[in-house]
Amino acid sequence: MKKLLILISLSLLALSGNAFADGDNYTALNGTGCDNYFAGDAGQFNHQYNGLANVGVGSRWASCPIDKDNVSSTLGISSMWIRWAGAAGTTMTCYAYSFDVNGNVLQVKSVGPFAPGWGNISGLNLDDFWGTNELHCLVPQGGTLQTIHYFES
Repeated sequence: MKKLLILISLSLLALSGNAFADGDNYTALNGTGCDNYFAGDAGQFNHQYNGLANVGVGSRWASCPIDKDNVSSTLGISSMWIRWAGAAGTTMTCYAYSFDVNGNVLQVKSVGPFAPGWGNISGLNLDDFWGTNELHCLVPQGGTLQTIHYFES
């Protein structure tokens, strides 16, 4: 019994030690983690397996929280890639924000308008240990915000 408890304890210790390990600080998010920016647009988006789809009439703002898994690093995000799908001839624009502890904007970077596929936002190099990051995209009618990839500096 004692050996079994020791093995369980060691297993739990090993699992807890790796739970937050991320050596490359690279994160990929599905667009389903995003949501409508304005409360009144709640019915204008569908969360689908392949992302957040604008099913309303006209372009709508979507908001995506950007998780900081390495909060002790205040060097920001070095690169962000956004993928979306939509009709030919449509475009999307996105803005990446860095906020301080009080919600004040430290920095804004943007990409767009860009055609369906991948768009790149250069790094946000201002960060606050207690602050947050966020991505806002103007998703066109019929467009789907699919994937967000980013590197923490």
